[in-house]
Amino acid sequence: MLGKELYCYKKKDEQKHKGMHNLVGVYIRDEKEEQLNSNTVLYPFKLIFPPNKGRTYYLVSKEERDNWVKVIK
Repeated sequence: MLGKELYCYKKKDEQKHKGMHNLVGVYIRDEKEEQLNSNTVLYPFKLIFPPNKGRTYYLVSKEERDNWVKVIK
């Protein structure tokens, strides 16, 4: 996050971003946890862009998702 812009990287240490979303006017919604396999649970949240297009992001910890939701709201 940089201001109201969300930058996406393929790997954590990369310098060049893969994509960017401007979050002005965007809503965020927590999604239900998803069991990927017996060892992995994913914690998604959804960004809803006007006029009703959504994109879901998956994180590997509940705390990480909760922190993102706080930052974006």
